Amino acid sequence: MEWPLRPDVVFDANKCENPLTCLKCMLACPYRLIGLIQTEPPPPGSSEGPKSFQLISAFRILCTACRFCEEACPKGAVKVVLPQ
Repeated sequence: MEWPLRPDVVFDANKCENPLTCLKCMLACPYRLIGLIQTEPPPPGSSEGPKSFQLISAFRILCTACRFCEEACPKGAVKVVLPQ
């Protein structure tokens, strides 16, 4: 068990297919704790940009469980899970 217990922000990739077209959850977080990672980087030496991204909870220890990210998501892809 992790101590102190922290909320977890969970993202449903099936509902949030391309986070770059929305970014509402990222902008709603008052502490800017949501970030993006590349899930399909371009081939080495390519001038193309990354092909796809995934949302992550970057600094979970700072999350206050305000649920602003959850409320901002138009597709219901973000859930704040409180510790048991």
